Amino acid sequence: MRLSSACFVLLALGASSLPAHADPKDGAYFLQACDAAVRQSDGEKLSPQDAAGAAACTAYLGGFMDAVSLNASTTLGRRSICFPEGGISDAQAASLFVKYLRQNPQSLQSAGRASLYVALVRAFPCGK
Repeated sequence: MRLSSACFVLLALGASSLPAHADPKDGAYFLQACDAAVRQSDGEKLSPQDAAGAAACTAYLGGFMDAVSLNASTTLGRRSICFPEGGISDAQAASLFVKYLRQNPQSLQSAGRASLYVALVRAFPCGK
């Protein structure tokens, strides 16, 4: 199904009126949610609340890593994150993010997206 250009413009205008950060999550939120994801990947049975947090973590990480990969494949400029060939799993991403948050407690008060970016840059730097 093709969208008409008028319909596309209306969708774009509607999306641009949404708040840029409707529900920002800080590092403390991601430490709890992603720790649950790590425990789940290790085989632990989670409470419904922890299972929901684990699902939120892995969905967020997957989307973030997809965006990084898409950006890398569409830009000609310098990349800051270079995943290994074949990428990494959501469980690996959650594990390294939890490790970063635990080693950098000052990041618990920062936006989770910023801390995740720094964690991925440190874990997967691009060659110079």
